[in-house]
Order: sequence, then structure tokens, then C-alpha cells
Amino acid sequence: MLALLFVASGAAAADKKPKRWPISGNMLEQLHAFTDGKGHFLIFPDPHAPSKFRGMNSFYGDGKVFYRLRTPQFSRNGKRYGFGVADPRARFPNNSMFNFDGQKPVFHCAGRKTVLTELPSDKALKLIKRAKFFDVYWNRQPHGLARDEDGRYYYVDRIRQGWSAAAHGTDFRGFRVFVGMRGKMKRVRMKNVVNDSGGQIFITNKGRLRLITGKSATWLLGKKKRVKLTRVSLRTTATTVMIYKQLGVYLGRPLKRPCDDL
Repeated sequence: MLALLFVASGAAAADKKPKRWPISGNMLEQLHAFTDGKGHFLIFPDPHAPSKFRGMNSFYGDGKVFYRLRTPQFSRNGKRYGFGVADPRARFPNNSMFNFDGQKPVFHCAGRKTVLTELPSDKALKLIKRAKFFDVYWNRQPHGLARDEDGRYYYVDRIRQGWSAAAHGTDFRGFRVFVGMRGKMKRVRMKNVVNDSGGQIFITNKGRLRLITGKSATWLLGKKKRVKLTRVSLRTTATTVMIYKQLGVYLGRPLKRPCDDL
């Protein structure tokens, strides 16, 4: 049974603003603040803090507003420690990482290296107390990617799983479709979505994109013209970096992560 979803014409109808993230009590004593001296600040938990706290309380911001970072990698060896910061624009983990070698803190991002300065504990505490903290800012993820024989790409993103409804079979409004050549992709207006366990049909004002789960993709124009597409795997970091840095879908869009500026 197909699930026919009517998609609102408003672009960000499904996007949710991140919620406030509570910072109080014993948390304050577990946080360290670092800056590049140019108005950008990183906050990381003490490397000896409990793992549950350490994995959920890293932030980046301008000193007034901070957004939580996903840090799926952590290492510690004596006074040395590091956090890998998830960022789709940099091949994870080594291309988006904070390292402290016991003497100086450094942030690495896609070949760039920024030396940071740690704030004294009293100044760090003052900064943290007066700032506002929010959950992760960027809540989208790639859903499907295909291209035709002329090099035209067809890309679908969606609200990050876990933020909203399940992948199929529910009243889910988080899909968006982009079409175009590399570096010139444009978003197309969606009218309807057919979404079930077999795949999706994205009905737009430019045509219909049909993605069959685990198999093929087709671009339909009118009732007769069918353009067979080649699926591009989303399972590699190289593809993710290409989407964010080459296709033009998110070009210039800040993700509220260190690689925006560092």
C-alpha cells in the first residue's frame, strides 16, 4: 500500500530549529573553552569527564550562541587528547579534529590547521554562563543521489533520521529534491511524494524522480519520456564531501561547525 504525502510548498516546512541545550550545575566545571582570537570559540569537556557527559557536550559558537557538535571519536594518552568532530564537508575523522598535545590546542579541518588558545578557567566559566547553548544546528542528511548520461545530477536530502518520522510509511515531510549539473544544482518545487518500503516517487514541477530501494532510479518527463539514471552510492565519505563541496547544493551554507571558519 502506497503512502501518498502532500508536501507543503514552504521550503523549510519540515526543518526544526534546534532546542536549547541545558548547561548548568556540575557540567560547568567539566568544560574547557578555546578560541582562535578572532571571535570563534570551541568548548570541549574535560578528557577525564564521564564518557556519557563527554560524548554529548562539545560546542562551537561566537561566544554568545553555541551549537552542540557530534563527536563520535575520542582519544586520550596522558596529557594528550583529541575529539573528532563530524562534518560532512571533511573526510572523517582526521580532517575535522581537535587535538591537544599537552602544550597547544589545534583544530584540523580539511588540510587547514588553526592554533587555539585555552581560556583561563575563570574566563571560560564567565563565557559559558552568559552564552546560550542549542542542540546540533544542521539536521539534514543525504537520502538519494543519481545522474544521467549527460552528467546531470538528481539529489534528495531529508531531515536527519531520529529527528522526525521514520523513513517510510508515515506522514513525513522532510524530503527535498535538487536537479542540475555539478556546481549548478537547483532545488525544484515538490508537489507530492509517494513513499513506501519499495522506494519513493518525488513529484516535482520539473518532472518525477523515481528511486527504487536498493536498485534503480528514473527521471520521468510527462507520460512518455523516461531517463534512466545511474545511482551513486552514499556510503562513502568521498561522495558526501562531493555533495557538500562540489554539487553546489549547500555551497556557502554555514553548518555552525568549526570548519565554517577554522
